[in-house]
Amino acid sequence: MTVLTISERHVRALLELTDPKYRIGPVETVWESALSTIKALVPCDVASFQILDVARQWCAIRELDDRYGVYDGPGEYGLFWSSHCSYPQRSGDYRSVTKPTDFESRRELSTSPTGEFLRANAMRYEVMVPLSPHNGLDNRVLLWRADGRDFSERDRLLLAMVRPHLVAIRDAIFLHDTDVPPLTSRQRQLLGLVAHGLTNRQIARDLGVSEHTVRTHLENIFERLDVTSRTAAVTRARFRQDPPPDPSAPEPARNLVDRVRNLSDAPGAQTI
Repeated sequence: MTVLTISERHVRALLELTDPKYRIGPVETVWESALSTIKALVPCDVASFQILDVARQWCAIRELDDRYGVYDGPGEYGLFWSSHCSYPQRSGDYRSVTKPTDFESRRELSTSPTGEFLRANAMRYEVMVPLSPHNGLDNRVLLWRADGRDFSERDRLLLAMVRPHLVAIRDAIFLHDTDVPPLTSRQRQLLGLVAHGLTNRQIARDLGVSEHTVRTHLENIFERLDVTSRTAAVTRARFRQDPPPDPSAPEPARNLVDRVRNLSDAPGAQTI
């Protein structure tokens, strides 16, 4: 039987996550604060909250990272589904806090997709806290360490204690964001293109409109969602997403991701 002893500092960090301040506010602000508290509980180099759309078995990731703030982009479909990252989706287990070494030895990680993922992010150790799917989206918290020691069983148990509070924070933010006025079908279409990395010029070409029209649509979307950036608009819209599409329907989203990757003028950050 494992006995977990925790310090006063840890207790304060646990209590802080129950504070009502984590239930109200913009998605990015709430999660940046929560991630900072989690890092005080379980020290790490990076703490990240991710929103994944895996309904069509591809991975579009929005990350709220305590280092970088909010950023987003399409994930690597094959790498995600062949690595430790997709364990909750493949197994249906959204409760267990897991590490790559639960499934592979250190030697196996040197050549496996999970090891490739870690090296691509300049990290050596990872621990994942999955949250149950909500409104057609999967969420999780990832902690990474670049060097030093791997996450311990003590770290895992502390994160397991935190997990119900993270679910409560996620659900409270979703309920708060349902008060946001719905977007028009055209606005949803345009924001979907933004979510997959297209620039204003690429969106204008795709929709057959001028770049000025795209900028106007984005300004209206920002005002309606009460945000000031493209990534914040995408993040907030994803939290109040419509129910997932009929699985028998065509899958334009995956085709769109492939098309974006093949564009000669690779998408980059662009302000309106």
